[in-house]
Amino acid sequence: MDLLDKLQKAYSKLKKEIAKEETINKEEILTGIDAGLKEMLKRKRGGRKAKSLGELIDEL
Repeated sequence: MDLLDKLQKAYSKLKKEIAKEETINKEEILTGIDAGLKEMLKRKRGGRKAKSLGELIDEL
């Protein structure tokens, strides 16, 4: 039983660590928004047309 308790605790700890790694923090979100806005300005200034939603979906 002691071994099972240790395994259960280790599994719970591992699950928590994995969940932490999968979340996006505030800085990552803001960095992504900033990069997207810079790309939009770059396209606008360069006169290049952005991809349509349909084109983006087709790429996926």
